[in-house]
Amino acid sequence: MKHLLVLSIALCFFSSFAIADLLKDEKAASSLVISAMEKLSKKGTRGVFEVMAPYWTQTKTELEAIISDSLRTREQALQQKKDGKYIGFEKLFEKKIGDSLFMVVMLEKNEKRGIPWYFSFYRPRDSWVVWSVYWNPNYEMLLLK
Repeated sequence: MKHLLVLSIALCFFSSFAIADLLKDEKAASSLVISAMEKLSKKGTRGVFEVMAPYWTQTKTELEAIISDSLRTREQALQQKKDGKYIGFEKLFEKKIGDSLFMVVMLEKNEKRGIPWYFSFYRPRDSWVVWSVYWNPNYEMLLLK
């Protein structure tokens, strides 16, 4: 019984650390982003994060907090501005800085307004992991770049 308790505690402790799957190159990261955006029409915002989750270094608890916060903010934004129905997505651009940072910016297209999504990746050695995923309805800064 004592060994079972120690084993249970150890499993809980180690499961709280996230070990991310790795992406071999920028093309794999970009393909993952496309897959995530394809989930947007079927499963909404949560679907995007679920596709990205295996490649993220966050724990499940941290990821769930990020997803919940995004869903709450998204719901508020959608109530304030009537975006219309979802009609698709398009890739706006990719940008790599140095050898270790890579970003893909996508546009969620709705009938009345687009919403940019930002997918950032980090390469600590020879593979990429998800650094951050977020959306921001304020896209004017993109037009100034």
